[in-house]
Amino acid sequence: MGKPIKTISKILLTAGVAWIGHMAIGGVLIAVLKPGFPPGPEGAEVLVPMALGQLLTVCALWWPARASSLTGNQLFLALFSAIFGVGVFLVQVEAAVFLVMEPRQLAFSIGLGTLQALWLAVLMTMVASGSDAQMHERPQGSRRPRFDKRLMLTSGIYLFLYFTAGMMIYAHIADYYAQQHIPPLSALVPLQLVRGALYVVFVHALLSSLTLTRWQAAWATGFMFPMLAGVAALMAPNALMPDAVRHWHMLEIGVSNLIFGLWVGYTFAPGADPTRRAVPLSTEAPGHRAERAA
Repeated sequence: MGKPIKTISKILLTAGVAWIGHMAIGGVLIAVLKPGFPPGPEGAEVLVPMALGQLLTVCALWWPARASSLTGNQLFLALFSAIFGVGVFLVQVEAAVFLVMEPRQLAFSIGLGTLQALWLAVLMTMVASGSDAQMHERPQGSRRPRFDKRLMLTSGIYLFLYFTAGMMIYAHIADYYAQQHIPPLSALVPLQLVRGALYVVFVHALLSSLTLTRWQAAWATGFMFPMLAGVAALMAPNALMPDAVRHWHMLEIGVSNLIFGLWVGYTFAPGADPTRRAVPLSTEAPGHRAERAA
């Protein structure tokens, strides 16, 4: 029982530190930049769901971070690429396209998300230090991205999931988006095809370093994508989106990104061989390693 309790304690501590850092970053930026958002909920109504969102995000990143064979700056960059790319860039693209926001509000959201992504990537790099995965060689075939027909298929799958999940909840959010901005299909379809491909681009460095089987990588990515893509952030009420709309989007994002993450993780992770123990880098002679690679 000692190891699970220790792991849970580390996750809770990391989530608490991440939450404090996110609150500090947000408080300073709001005071300095004054983005001009309308008044929203305050106090425990926001702080508790935000803390829960941070906990879910840390949980979603814990397995990939600890299972990565990368170390130091390489791991930090891989984590930041995933957190910023999926959780900030792709999310804010959607916000810019669909929501009525002033330029300064959008710029504030991007800046805030970027700084918070940096902070979270630093923390997750620290907690992954010394993991068993870092003692083993990076999975073979993972050193350079191979973006072939799988990427085009993945974009198509994302487009299908995006529209299917959106149509399933549209009746519940139509009134809200009647007051926002919905682009025509001629613009929306290529945008989502590109977004689907960018999911893979942003997480490729992390995925390609996982010392997991393909199904393990699939489940790790299937949990990570929904949390980064908006479920964790939407835990807390905000001034831009009514609660009912927020809840429907959590369901939409959760289901579609879970399925999409399963596909991406299984398809693009190199997959470790579960029948053979990895050989620690520190104990394998260079000549043996070169012979095995050949």
